[in-house]
Amino acid sequence: MKGDISVAEDLAIAVMNLISVEEHAVFSGMKTGRLEEDVLRAVRELRKRTMKELIGEPEGEVWCMSKHLLSATMRLIEVGLKNGDAEKFEQASETFSLFWQLNRGGGKSRKLKSARELLRKVLKCCEE
Repeated sequence: MKGDISVAEDLAIAVMNLISVEEHAVFSGMKTGRLEEDVLRAVRELRKRTMKELIGEPEGEVWCMSKHLLSATMRLIEVGLKNGDAEKFEQASETFSLFWQLNRGGGKSRKLKSARELLRKVLKCCEE
């Protein structure tokens, strides 16, 4: 992945979607009374491996902050898509930018595309 921005972007989007799968598995379990624990555990492990590939093993709370920034980005995008709310896309862009800002250090400095380009890529991926 060294130096390949598009791979890092794709991994970030993959993590967002894996977080969503985890959330949906829990909510589905709450609605049906049947939690697919094996699926949930497998998705969680895949998400953790993908996060590690994306950001390594940072110090302190960077891992958790990164996960929540990606999760918030995906949720803001979904709200923007559902409601046609351009402000939510701006917020998603800001949140996604914060993720990259937080994870540029530690010898992994990357030349990043604009947040708007990244968000366009995510939105194109999310259209249903």
